[in-house]
Amino acid sequence: VEERRDRAALHHAAGVGSVLVRKYAADEHRRVAGDALGHLQRRGVGAGHRTQRELERRDAVDHFNRIGVLFKEQINAAAATAAGQYDDSGQVCLAGTRLLVDESIADQFLERFHAYTDAHVLGDSRDDTTTITPLIHPDHLARVDEFVARARVAGDTVIRGGRRLAEEGLWYELTLIEPASNSSEIVQREVFGPVLTFQTFTDDEEAVALANSTDYGLSATLYTTSPHRADRLGRTLRAGTVWVNCFLVRDLTAPFGGFGISGLGREGGDYALDFHSDLKTLQIRADSTT
Repeated sequence: VEERRDRAALHHAAGVGSVLVRKYAADEHRRVAGDALGHLQRRGVGAGHRTQRELERRDAVDHFNRIGVLFKEQINAAAATAAGQYDDSGQVCLAGTRLLVDESIADQFLERFHAYTDAHVLGDSRDDTTTITPLIHPDHLARVDEFVARARVAGDTVIRGGRRLAEEGLWYELTLIEPASNSSEIVQREVFGPVLTFQTFTDDEEAVALANSTDYGLSATLYTTSPHRADRLGRTLRAGTVWVNCFLVRDLTAPFGGFGISGLGREGGDYALDFHSDLKTLQIRADSTT
């Protein structure tokens, strides 16, 4: 019990990355963390410690559409998936928090997105009907609120939400922000809360450029009716996992990890064994031993 309390106290202390790694890591250290803590970890890791980070990532949910037999169904599916990124108040490592939508269907998409978002149920995480749980800590609630406040000051447009839900409790309104530019902090940094951004594109090249424009790259979700676009853009998106017309489908034997600062190494099946192994080369000259 005392050790658990010690860890909780250390989480909020200065030098947390260095202390945690030095005190609790043996040969391996893996932690779900923000990029600031990840950099602290790197500085704090001594010789012989290997760090794997699932860092706060900016995952791109890219909604492509071209006219076809699944036109209406794809918009609905994409909007439902996008609204689903609010689950657990956005405190999910794989949540796609940047919505990139074909400009020609933006209004239709938003109409459906708002309908699905309004259907969320905020409540106690122990209640099976709850889809939006509280944020993890008052400090994190304040951090989310400060992100949105800075976005307003920077000229970003809050399409919906953008405030604490009540004076009591740790809920934050489900928030959607249209950034003034792609360089806005709300686009380039991870909020890790119920805050999504909304941007549009006019062609595939612009969509990929937007999707690949941050330092993060854990996952992406692509909606398209074209098999050629699914293959071509699925390979072009800079993310460790790319889902096409689905979300959060996991094969635990497949490699899992991110690009950029969204991770180091891969987990899953033999890939995890490779990461947690130290390869060694032993060379003995032929005929040199008896």
